[in-house]
Amino acid sequence: MSESPFSWPRLRMRVEKDEELKNRLLKSLSEMEARQSIHVSDLIFCLREAYFRKVNPKPPTETQLSFFVDGRSRHQIIEALHGGRREVRIEWEGIHGTPDLLDGVPIEIKTTRRVRNGHPNHYLLQLGAYMVMMNMNEGRLIVHRILPRHGEAFECYSVRFEDGEDERLKRWLLKRRDLLKKALEKRDPSILPRFYDPFNSNPFWKCRFCQYKAECEAIEKCVSESVQPVEKRDD
Repeated sequence: MSESPFSWPRLRMRVEKDEELKNRLLKSLSEMEARQSIHVSDLIFCLREAYFRKVNPKPPTETQLSFFVDGRSRHQIIEALHGGRREVRIEWEGIHGTPDLLDGVPIEIKTTRRVRNGHPNHYLLQLGAYMVMMNMNEGRLIVHRILPRHGEAFECYSVRFEDGEDERLKRWLLKRRDLLKKALEKRDPSILPRFYDPFNSNPFWKCRFCQYKAECEAIEKCVSESVQPVEKRDD
């Protein structure tokens, strides 16, 4: 049969799903995320999730793999366009961190599907952590808004501590580090607080897709059952 160059040929090919290939990708992601040391992201987000990921890690889901691939590829392109030093590993007081870029000051890149412009508080906490770990008073933030309805697709900010805020953040990080270390040593996640973001209209937003939601809810149930109501007395 003569094939026309003006149309696509329909080939007869056997196509089968390859679960082994998919599982290889998931396993590689699991190995990349396996870490026993305490990282900035452990302290910024949910301490209970950080605990379970170290003590009882679960294999990543396909959704997590998809988010990882999407976020990593966008980060790498922005990092290449900027040209600064990429993902420099730093350590301070037993806390490990990896700023996305270093160009005199740490630069943090965030990609988001949030429509609303601005910078959530946890963006500043993570960048601020890198700043105090490197003993710097300034950093920069790049926010890539993937689906902007209005405003800018890229928002770039210069960030500086106001007086005393760097020392305040240091104290907060060290307290969170000590609390996580204590829970790991005692193998007791119940001493850790549940994730709560007071600056978000949905303060439990990170719990929605958490792999350890059932374990966390079991802790909350035990805590609520252990709190006995105070009996009123007639004096």
